[in-house]
Parts: sequence; structure tokens; C-alpha cells
Amino acid sequence: MMNAMIANREEIAVGDQVWVIDPMFVQSNGIISAEVIEIRRVLGEQTYLIETHMGERKLVGANQIS
Repeated sequence: MMNAMIANREEIAVGDQVWVIDPMFVQSNGIISAEVIEIRRVLGEQTYLIETHMGERKLVGANQIS
């Protein structure tokens, strides 16, 4: 399922391609492409398990991806 429109708001779904925009994770090119593997709730906040194009998996928040 690609980005679904729910209640006039774009939400990220499993399988979506995203860009990691957090400076802590990005490389010299400025952004990293990734795929959403799983959606979790951690301490009441929605988080996303992503897998980068290089095969690395990271748990990130919504403000770290686009």
C-alpha cells in the first residue's frame, strides 16, 4: 500500500519508500532512501522500522523521514 490518505492526512504505511532526513543518519549525499518494514509504538509515539538501500535497519520517528 502506498501512502494512504486518511482523514485528509498523508500517513506512512508499511512498504512505502521514504527519505531519511535526520542529519544523524544521513551520509555525505544528504539523504538516504529506505523502505518502511514495520510500524511500532514506542513510549506512546509512532515509530518506523526502516531498511536503507544498503540493507541497514533503523528505528526512526516521523520527524526523521519524509
